[in-house]
Amino acid sequence: MTLLIRPAAQADMAVIAQIAATTFAEGILPQRDHLRSNFLLVAEWHGAVVGFAASFLTRSAAGTTRFELDLLAVDAAARGRGVGSGLVARCIQTASASGADSLRALARTDNLVMSRIGARAGLLRSACAYDLYIAEATPMNAPASIAHAAHLVPVDTLTYRGIWLEGGLSQAAVDLAHHRAQSQQRSRIGALVPVADAPVAALLTKNGFVSVGEFCWWSLRL
Repeated sequence: MTLLIRPAAQADMAVIAQIAATTFAEGILPQRDHLRSNFLLVAEWHGAVVGFAASFLTRSAAGTTRFELDLLAVDAAARGRGVGSGLVARCIQTASASGADSLRALARTDNLVMSRIGARAGLLRSACAYDLYIAEATPMNAPASIAHAAHLVPVDTLTYRGIWLEGGLSQAAVDLAHHRAQSQQRSRIGALVPVADAPVAALLTKNGFVSVGEFCWWSLRL
């Protein structure tokens, strides 16, 4: 076979970092055990690493385990050869073996490549589109009141350590996310907001969050 999908090894990290920098304009975090925490897979084409997939596990507010396919990248010279599809297929196998209840991937609504790959792999696209809001964590004292309806999800990805805000968002939840990020040395806070939810978008904007585009979920129950 000319295409091989396998778990990444430490020797692959330099190539993974190069592909990530070219594709996402982001560097991978140094001095982190990415091989253990990111279900890191690579694709070899004729013996050379030409792509990778990085994933991790999260827990929903309901207690279910989600396999988050976070990053999927293929070197430009190797595209159109089924590399991305091969990586996603192996991610589904890995997710099933991990005991996760579902697999999901967040992709821009205009990402036609991911749309094709996801549909072929049996993933379903969310009916709702979301604006992704990002803020850099800032120092904050413990909020006076922490009563809120949100779910705060700590994430350790290939490129950042952060907190995701899910569920009912409020000022108390935003304040707590900043405080928790500071105490846990996390740099980024993210929130997905349905495109029609103007009040929550206004709340996040008031707190320094910036929209980075429109996204949808691609998901599969395992």
